[in-house]
Amino acid sequence: MLNTNLTTDVQVLHDSQTKNGITNWFAGQRNGQSGLKDPDTSDIENYRSAVYWIDGKLTANPTYLTDDTRCWVNIPAI
Repeated sequence: MLNTNLTTDVQVLHDSQTKNGITNWFAGQRNGQSGLKDPDTSDIENYRSAVYWIDGKLTANPTYLTDDTRCWVNIPAI
């Protein structure tokens, strides 16, 4: 259902962020259970900063939400 219904997908995202808190949500997304046990690693902070940077770019120029512009940060795989 998450792959086919954007409204449900976004609702689950928001619910999980509310339940876990944003710090733990980022930690879990980046490094699973290990991240939840230690959410303040530099790797998780780099990931969180990258997501916020992308969000800032999209917020600053709403046209990017409807055209084919891509904003990304290269974060090494773990």
